[in-house]
Amino acid sequence: MPYVDGIMKEAWRWNPVGPMSLAHKSEEDIIYKDYLIPKGAYLLPSIWCSLHDP
Repeated sequence: MPYVDGIMKEAWRWNPVGPMSLAHKSEEDIIYKDYLIPKGAYLLPSIWCSLHDP
């Protein structure tokens, strides 16, 4: 059973089923690199990036 449990956890890591946390709302205009994130935009954390960070 530990092998099956490990396979299930790895499958969930490859394809997450939902967002990592609640959305955040920007309180002011944000310039990140060459991108403008306008005031009031909703931001979701990237679970894929978090789970695939080397």
